[in-house]
Amino acid sequence: MSEQPRCRLCGDPMPAGEEMFFYHGYSGPCPKPPLPRLAQKIGLVAGVAIDEWKLPIFVRHLTQAGYGYTKHSGVTADTLLLKVECDSVEALEPVLRAANAEAAASKP
Repeated sequence: MSEQPRCRLCGDPMPAGEEMFFYHGYSGPCPKPPLPRLAQKIGLVAGVAIDEWKLPIFVRHLTQAGYGYTKHSGVTADTLLLKVECDSVEALEPVLRAANAEAAASKP
């Protein structure tokens, strides 16, 4: 026996005749409020590849903006990979752009 399809917004079972849909809507709105978003529960991780000499600049920008990160080996010599914990990539982007602009202006 297969599991009954559920609405991906509220989690309730889909009504008869709407099993092929992902969300309520054909026969009316969802009977419950939306489920909490998965990203809000577990957070997101953005991978940022940088040249090793840029590390102090990126660390300063990320720390000042309140982001947590871990440092890992890069794919080539003299590079690093930063895994940055964030709730929104869109909110992280200006921080990364500012760090990269500062690095570009101070390139050795």
